[in-house]
Amino acid sequence: MKKTLVAVAALVATGAFAQVTIFGLVDLAAQKATGLDVTMSHQYAPSHIGFKGSEDLGSGMKANFLISTQAPLATGGVGGGWESYVGLSGGFGDFKIGQFFNPSFMHNATYNLTGQSGFGTSNVGLLNEHGQLTARQIQYTLPALVPGLSAAISLSAGADAVAQAATKKVGTTTKNIYVDAADEVGDNTDFSLGYSVAGFSVGFASNTSTTEANAKTTSTGLGASYDFGMAKVAYNGTTSKAGTATSATGSSIGISVPFGAATLAYESSSAKDKDGVKSTGSLIQAKYDLSKRTFAMIQVAANKIGKAKTDTTGVGLVHTF
Repeated sequence: MKKTLVAVAALVATGAFAQVTIFGLVDLAAQKATGLDVTMSHQYAPSHIGFKGSEDLGSGMKANFLISTQAPLATGGVGGGWESYVGLSGGFGDFKIGQFFNPSFMHNATYNLTGQSGFGTSNVGLLNEHGQLTARQIQYTLPALVPGLSAAISLSAGADAVAQAATKKVGTTTKNIYVDAADEVGDNTDFSLGYSVAGFSVGFASNTSTTEANAKTTSTGLGASYDFGMAKVAYNGTTSKAGTATSATGSSIGISVPFGAATLAYESSSAKDKDGVKSTGSLIQAKYDLSKRTFAMIQVAANKIGKAKTDTTGVGLVHTF
């Protein structure tokens, strides 16, 4: 059960009750990659803790906020960027400003059934792969004017690089999971469109990043999924073009099958960069629900970039609150 606190400061200042919810996720696993010793890291998402709440402003309008930070279990303590924002919502839609996952990330999360943790780097060729937890962002989400139809647009100003959210060793290379400092330098325009009905979903997302030198990179993604009840399948195809360079492409296809408290998923992905270098990835994921908030996870990933191949296995626990 989520813990709820009474915001004393708001009570003293206004005489009204404002409820604040504590939330978070803890994730730690033992992982073994080719040529490396066993390490401790997350599999599902970086561990984090935060506070969120809202105030009723009347006439159907609310003020909303969320503040959170990473909480690395392997080393203890807190620190590191995560989602934090303030905004307004109502019949006009939802508006927020701060650092949070942009429409590109939400598109990827919808059409990649094994999630976006970057485990074993098996999710190659994702839309806007290195700029999904975006700082200095303003986002507007349209209200549900048509049942099943969703749309969001965000703008972000790219001054200094955002602190890296998470990293993972792959061979001799350290891979940034959510934020690549080298990529977080341009102004970004990001939007998504989606439509869902009776188990079927289709979505489109686009990100355009422009640096101070007016160098422009445009990435697009088109995804679809269908839930048969006994299984769910999804496809996600992406393209990315930087200036006049050759377009980079990527695609993934996956299936997820529930077996009572267990869920077994498989995803295969491939990509080709602007220089023609091919990458492939595959991931087998098994989850077992120990409760509504806790599950065990085993993942086996295989990733190949050019001729270099890395296999990664992880076993761990995830708890949400």
